[in-house]
Amino acid sequence: MKPSPSNSLRYWLTFGLSALVGLPVLIAAGLLLAFLLPQLQERFDSEYRALGIAVADRVDALLVRSASAIDRLGKDVLALPDDDPALVQKLDALATTDVAIEALFVLDRQLKVVQAGLDGAERLVRDNYIGADFSGRTYVREALRNNKVAWSDVFLSTRG
Repeated sequence: MKPSPSNSLRYWLTFGLSALVGLPVLIAAGLLLAFLLPQLQERFDSEYRALGIAVADRVDALLVRSASAIDRLGKDVLALPDDDPALVQKLDALATTDVAIEALFVLDRQLKVVQAGLDGAERLVRDNYIGADFSGRTYVREALRNNKVAWSDVFLSTRG
């Protein structure tokens, strides 16, 4: 069947009107994406950077608070023998109450664990930690050489 002139005219008018409206809309959308997308990306980058700084500050504050508690405990540790039950109680108490600490290890001069302070259910396997060798860890050797407290270089927590 041959198209009638009215169908053809209707087709061309629809096509022309669609092009007249659609083309500017596509151009406007393209321009908005071209100019706004980089600004959105910059804004998101800025917000993620600020969030990262806030998280780092919170972790730092948590570690500073824990460091002062460990320094106080360190003075007590020096005064107690390694097998003293009071030492274990103090280590366990700090590991339980401080959200940034999961375990505390007291090492001898050969960098082997002589006592461990643990939180909760970990106490049942305390003997697994006794005798563990930390001599292969650079931060521990540095702490021994500088006579300072050593923190592990890993900090992962869901508690703080």
